[in-house]
Amino acid sequence: MSDPGLVSAPPAEETYKPLSLLAVIGLGLSLLSTLIYLLGSEWLIFLPALGFLISAIALYRIKRSDNALAGAGVARFGMAVGLVIGLSWLTMQITMTLVLQNEATAFVERWLECVRDGKDGLAFIATVRPGNRPSEITAEDLEPRMLRVRFPSPFGSAYDFFLAAPIAELLLRGGKDISWQRLGISEYFYYEGSWYFKHRYRIKTPEVEADFELLTVSDQVDRPTGPRREWRVDINNSKMLPDNMVTTPYGLELTQARNEAFRVVHQWISHIAFANKEKAREYLERSPLLDAEFERLYTALRRGESGAAVSVPVLNRNRQPVVLRAVKDGPRWHLVLRTTVETGPREVDCQFALETPELNSEKETWRIVDLKYLGDRKRAEMMTPEMPAVPE
Repeated sequence: MSDPGLVSAPPAEETYKPLSLLAVIGLGLSLLSTLIYLLGSEWLIFLPALGFLISAIALYRIKRSDNALAGAGVARFGMAVGLVIGLSWLTMQITMTLVLQNEATAFVERWLECVRDGKDGLAFIATVRPGNRPSEITAEDLEPRMLRVRFPSPFGSAYDFFLAAPIAELLLRGGKDISWQRLGISEYFYYEGSWYFKHRYRIKTPEVEADFELLTVSDQVDRPTGPRREWRVDINNSKMLPDNMVTTPYGLELTQARNEAFRVVHQWISHIAFANKEKAREYLERSPLLDAEFERLYTALRRGESGAAVSVPVLNRNRQPVVLRAVKDGPRWHLVLRTTVETGPREVDCQFALETPELNSEKETWRIVDLKYLGDRKRAEMMTPEMPAVPE
């Protein structure tokens, strides 16, 4: 039996506690941060960070309110959501960046291997926008003739511009004798749907040892197997850095030899421009095959002189001759040059092999020991050629 003298106390009246507004705002921002996955905008990373911070401040105030505020559970949930979304986004970004870095680095390494092995066609294809490349590349696709036809540009063949690019010309000429050391990625960024990676390499060639910055760019391409990401080397925005650059004695000698060979080619073209055919022949090594090729090239350069207008051939002013190969044997040089000659409404591609005269030779100038007429085409943009200087 209960003791009638004991009277139970009435239940304590529950006091209303308002919900913390900061806790609600913090949870709202944390939940709103899921937009970072839907929109994919990096600047939205502030949402989970802000949601976590405001929820943490709300929890601190609730604990310091002496039980006057409610919402500790809401604040903790907001902190958890903000932390999970923020960390998962950062983890995803770091993983994706590492994957992209590995892809870009592997691509630029393969490009350097193509350059070293003399595969200039493949090296050029790797600089073309992926959407303009053939889905399957055959041996015929890599022939210079096909590359010039398939990849035109407003000012001539994109393939010829690639060969004339200072970095490509230097590395292709070095061939098997080039080596490189990867120094890392100096910068990367995302812009208008493409990723850009700047790779820094220490490259050693017979002519120079220097740091290079090679730029790779990604593009989304639709292939028969589906959309995929492919890379290209942006040769026009890659550069050789002047810091720590060392020019070898061989490189200094080659620069001088190249300038002398360019001067001889200019003189030779000037003789043809003034129809001084026999004088131009004096530059050639005596050979029936060489004489026949000279006749073909001379006719191509002077085409039109039988009509009303006479074509005046001059070397392309925008592109210096490209040195494809350089061989030094003691004091003697053997250079292989490729150049484009403007003549009237057309451009004529040709290739020369020049050698310095032998010791104690009667000839004091370089001589042309091989000559190739590579074909001609209509100029994309008509410009009046300058009259060459009268050769001495």
